[in-house]
Amino acid sequence: MKKSVKLLCFVLALVMLVNATPFSVFAAKVKAPAKPVSVTAASTLNTVTVKWKKVSGAKGYVLYQYNTANKKYVKKATTAKTSYKLTKLKAGTTYVYCVKSYKAVKKKTYYSAYSGKVTVSTLPAKVTGLKVGSTSYSNAKLSWTKVAGATSYTVQCTSTDWKNAKKVTAKTNSAVVSSLSSKSTYTVRVYAVRTVNKKNYTSAVSSAVKFTTTDVTTVDLTKKHQTINGFGASGAWWAQKVGGWENADDFIKLLYSKDEGIGLNIYRYNLGAGTDTDNAVDRGKSAETFIESIEGTQGEDSVWSDYTINYDWTNDKNAQNSLAIANKYADDLRVVLFANSPPKQITVNGKGYCSYHEDGYWENDVFYKKDSYNSNLASGNYNIYAKYLTDCADHFVDEGYNVVDVSPINEPQYSWSCDVNGNMSQEGCFYTPSEVKSLASKLATAGAGKPYKFSVFESCGVSGTLWNPDLMFEDCFRTYFEPMTTNNTIKRYYDTITVHSYWNNKEDKAEFKAYMNGKYPQFNIACTEYCQMTNDGNTGVWDYQQTLSGFDFNGMGIQHGVQLARTVLEDLTVLDATEWNWWTAVSGGYYPDGLVYYDAPAVGDSVWDGTAKDVFTSKRLWCLGNFSRFIREGAVRVETGDTCSDLLSCAFVNKDGSLVVVYVNTTDKDANTCINADGYSTANCYLTSECCDLEHTVTTKYDKNQLFNVPSQSVVSVILTN
Repeated sequence: MKKSVKLLCFVLALVMLVNATPFSVFAAKVKAPAKPVSVTAASTLNTVTVKWKKVSGAKGYVLYQYNTANKKYVKKATTAKTSYKLTKLKAGTTYVYCVKSYKAVKKKTYYSAYSGKVTVSTLPAKVTGLKVGSTSYSNAKLSWTKVAGATSYTVQCTSTDWKNAKKVTAKTNSAVVSSLSSKSTYTVRVYAVRTVNKKNYTSAVSSAVKFTTTDVTTVDLTKKHQTINGFGASGAWWAQKVGGWENADDFIKLLYSKDEGIGLNIYRYNLGAGTDTDNAVDRGKSAETFIESIEGTQGEDSVWSDYTINYDWTNDKNAQNSLAIANKYADDLRVVLFANSPPKQITVNGKGYCSYHEDGYWENDVFYKKDSYNSNLASGNYNIYAKYLTDCADHFVDEGYNVVDVSPINEPQYSWSCDVNGNMSQEGCFYTPSEVKSLASKLATAGAGKPYKFSVFESCGVSGTLWNPDLMFEDCFRTYFEPMTTNNTIKRYYDTITVHSYWNNKEDKAEFKAYMNGKYPQFNIACTEYCQMTNDGNTGVWDYQQTLSGFDFNGMGIQHGVQLARTVLEDLTVLDATEWNWWTAVSGGYYPDGLVYYDAPAVGDSVWDGTAKDVFTSKRLWCLGNFSRFIREGAVRVETGDTCSDLLSCAFVNKDGSLVVVYVNTTDKDANTCINADGYSTANCYLTSECCDLEHTVTTKYDKNQLFNVPSQSVVSVILTN
């Protein structure tokens, strides 16, 4: 009984204690929910979605955003879900978020601690304004509008599909895509990148833009071809006039000065046959001879024996003065003496051309000669002709000239006979193949040990049979040359063949070069004469020439100029010509055979009063100058490869190491190209076009992606130096 009373008293005391204790003491024992974990954020251009793991016992969650201004977290949303999407945010902007969970007990809310913070960025805006500023053969320069908040940009470039696209990272709103293929079409696009806490946020890709890389000229300095002697022109027959004029320098410096002209370094002096007193010869195409008289015995066959040649070296005064002026302007001028005919004193008919005979007739597209052509030089006079030539060459050497060649036989394939009335256009002499062989052997003996070389005959063309048989009755070259190669004296002496560039297209030249490489690789090829004959369909201006008249018939414009340049370039690259020569450097008539002109018909040669004439320059002059001024004696041609089908090019390395690349654009559209060559730092460009005469247009630092413009109908020389 006593124990029951004690237990009842304890229970009553406990009830009284509970009723006396405050409610807050009881409530303090309610636990807040755990803080959210695994908080992540994902973004778009203007939204951020924050996610977290569900908290057990939590009624909901509060999302906070860090305010960088007051450095406090600001409540942004309350949600019962475990994610929340914030909208209308600024693109390319960094945001920091955290989350609290909460629960409510008896109308009181209990909050967890802050979750770990999560840093996120909205995506940068899409790139706009993508442009391809310039391209080269391997590079493209791009630019676009700067994107706010972007820390970098990624360029994608492909010629196939985006899966295989090349990627380039840029820190600014421009980039260069490199290592591209020349003359290829590519597509590029760009996206902006914003990097926050080592995480990249990328924009949508820009609109795609296409571009095409430019052409390239690859210069292989290891592949070497011929060594060049230079470029020149003949003094026939302008030198006999111009050399006596008070303004002769004005004409000749345009040809031989590197500063005021085109810097030719070869002068082809015409050794006349003495037709200056022959009224049957065209007055504009005659020349004196240095022979004053010959003492000895001349038989009925015109052959001299026991002879002495008397010379008057004051003859041909004006022509000698022209040579002297050229020598003044040129550095170490190379002088070539050439004869169209032996002097009249030793010919069969006493003239500087062959006697008349009837050529023949055509039947079924085949030409039949009525009789054989006859040479005007008897074989018994080969020795006196050889002596005459060596005497002339020795004289000019004694006068201080750098005589390098003597050419005694010009186009032996032609008949060179006067017409039925005895009239003749110029000096000339026919030879049969056996006669050429015999004379060449005599000359090889006469030239042994001399400081100059005799040339083999100058062929009127290179092909086996001329494409236009109206103008040719014998094989151009092979019929004449092959018999010579059986003579040991000839084989030991001669190392160069000389040909003219008339009547031949590129295919003819390639065939001829293959023939020479196969049978006579030891011989160099020199191109010694060319002009744009109006009946030569290979000039490139044949149709255009038919539209011209008067002074314009001279072909003074750029069309004739670029086609001349094409011919020069073909001869240099297809024939491997060691030198290239124009025909008559100065002309006074109406014919496309000159580089510089005087207006002869304005006065008339027959009444010329000795005063100076005006100077007219053709585009041919300046186009030839794109080669002759910069490609110097001793330069070596190196291999070039072009991806541009509209451009022709050749390249030479001069003795000083400079690289000269010459471009010819015969089309009606501009072309751009780069030069891929090693070891150069500076580029200078010279342009000849309708409006420019060998004008220095560009000086720039050179790299392989430097773009060079070659305008339509132009010739451009690019000189690369260290």
